Amino acid sequence: MLGDDDVTNIWYCFYRADGTLWESFRLTARENMSPALVSEFDSSSSVFGLADGDATGEPDATLAAVKRFMGNWSCGRCYISISNNGDGTYRAEVKWSSSAAEGSIWTYICTYDAENDALVCNGTGVNVHYLYTEEGQSTNTEIYNNGSAMFYTDNDANLLWHDYYGNVADGMLFTSC
Repeated sequence: MLGDDDVTNIWYCFYRADGTLWESFRLTARENMSPALVSEFDSSSSVFGLADGDATGEPDATLAAVKRFMGNWSCGRCYISISNNGDGTYRAEVKWSSSAAEGSIWTYICTYDAENDALVCNGTGVNVHYLYTEEGQSTNTEIYNNGSAMFYTDNDANLLWHDYYGNVADGMLFTSC
């Protein structure tokens, strides 16, 4: 239960019957939806409320399509975390450990590609190699910052990552964890 100082933000997105965004706004737990707004909303439209202040303004079909990508995925020593940035983009962070002290991190800002039913990053992906020494020092070396990738699922609900820069994940199937 929320205390007096706790605030929950919820974004409300109203869509017309044709799927176009009509109105969106955020309310806190202490606010009420305007009666004028509700009374002017026609019954052939739909409302979609998103928790955690996540207002994308995207149609329900897009939100439903990308929902299956969200979360954490693993394959051996490689982990992928995909989250919604709330602005129509999605953050995919891949962490691949070669040992307890060394590995690589790829960070991609993706958009949903409905034609390929995939999350796609076109040329803005960053790959960083990290290393921790026995003395506790760490070094991060940027390998590139112009990577492209595609994330998609197969018929068995596995996630596949296609890294266009180095093809490092060919043949890997990631399972939800």
